[in-house]
Parts: sequence; structure tokens; C-alpha cells
Amino acid sequence: MVEDQKIVNCDDKARIKRIAFVFSCPGQEEEKTKKLVSGMTGCNLEKLLKNIKDEIIKEDFKDRYDFTITNSHNEVHYKALNNRTEPLNSKIKEVKNLERLINELKEAEIIICFGKKSKYALSQIKNQLKENTKVLHSRHLGLMSLNQIELEREITNKTDERIKIVAQKIIDDYKQK
Repeated sequence: MVEDQKIVNCDDKARIKRIAFVFSCPGQEEEKTKKLVSGMTGCNLEKLLKNIKDEIIKEDFKDRYDFTITNSHNEVHYKALNNRTEPLNSKIKEVKNLERLINELKEAEIIICFGKKSKYALSQIKNQLKENTKVLHSRHLGLMSLNQIELEREITNKTDERIKIVAQKIIDDYKQK
């Protein structure tokens, strides 16, 4: 590992370990706050949680940090730091990284992957997770991804409407597994 690499790790204080969320990697906001899924993506996750609560989440929760949150790789990436916004697949596949992921997700019964890198990471460890773990895949909750969802009608709060669409897809996938 390069000496100046910046790392932000999963907070193991999650109260609800049955449900886990996996994102790509920490970025600039996470580097600043030392908390995963900060900034706009974190706000969007909060909105998504409210939309899936009745169908998937049975527990009462205060916010996203009541759940296990991790990344496909824990190394910080953003353009100004290292000219990347996501980790390479070769970094995700490293044994030490996969062992970290397995450990962080060992109690999860439902894992929701946000984005292609998290989907790739879970494909590497799926057989090593708890039996009958449901792994669901979704687009990333960052605005670059959400803004690609075309809306059928003109509305004021487009982001909230797009999050509702993402939430419904997650709920539908959950019911089918």
C-alpha cells in the first residue's frame, strides 16, 4: 500500500447488522468527515431508507449509521487526489480486501449494492456469506447516476422522484429473491 493512501473504514458500531449497504469507495466527503456515505450520496441514502422501510426494514432506526455501511474498497478516491473516482477491480480482488468485506458483512441477511464496483466486489465473495443472504443490486445513489433516470412527467423535486424509482426497484427485487 502506498504510504500516502487515505483509508476510511466501516464503522462496526452499526446497531442493525441484518441489513448492509455496499458502495464503491470513500470519496472526498468521506475523507473530510471520516464517515462513510457522507455528502449528497448520504442524504440520498437517508431518503431511500424511508422509501424501503415498510417493505424491507422492519426495525426502527435513527439514520443510515444504524446499519452496516461499507465499500468495495476502503481506499479514498476522487479526481483531485488520485485522478480516479473508483477503485480498480484488481484492488477489489486483493485477498486482504475481500477478507475485510467478508468480515464486515458476515452478519448481513440483506445486502444492497450500489453501483457496479460494489456488485463486482460481492460477486467475488457471495459464496462466503451467510447462507440465504439476499444480495440486491442498484444503481449508485450519487447524482451522476440518479440523473440518468428519465422521468415520465415534469416535477419539482426530481431527485426525490428518482430515489422513489430506485427504491421501488429494490423492493421488487427483494420480493423476487
